Amino acid sequence: MRHGVGEEYSQGFSVQLTRARGQAREQLNDTELVRALRTVRNEVLPLADKLRQSAPETFEAHRDALAVLLNDCALALVDEEPRPSVASFDPLPVRRIDLRDVDALLDAGRPGERPVIQQLFRGAVGYAKDPVLREVIKANQQGVHILQRANRRIQMLVDAI
Repeated sequence: MRHGVGEEYSQGFSVQLTRARGQAREQLNDTELVRALRTVRNEVLPLADKLRQSAPETFEAHRDALAVLLNDCALALVDEEPRPSVASFDPLPVRRIDLRDVDALLDAGRPGERPVIQQLFRGAVGYAKDPVLREVIKANQQGVHILQRANRRIQMLVDAI
């Protein structure tokens, strides 16, 4: 193998990964969440794995950007929606998990859960190189987990009444 051929090969992965990340970011900004998640699953993550294997030093430049993208995808799945009013209570504005069909985009978990959110957060933490970014992502993950538990308890109360 000639000197530099592997570098050109990994440079192509790097350019493709940058484009795929940009496309996913654009889809997120246009609120095309399902398309953005498909782009992440079908293009961004496979290219990141190929780049990590073929050129780890080039991959390092993409780590934090990948972590931010996965974090933003997870947060995009959480939206604000008022809960139905309960007798003698005003409507409670509670953040709840988006119920669109997104579980199948990564690995589905138990029915009624949104495992894709936690998978995205775990992926983001795994890619994050910057320790501050890693802590921000972990805080976001914990916040969403608290919201998920609160939503389950609120739903149990609504069902009981």
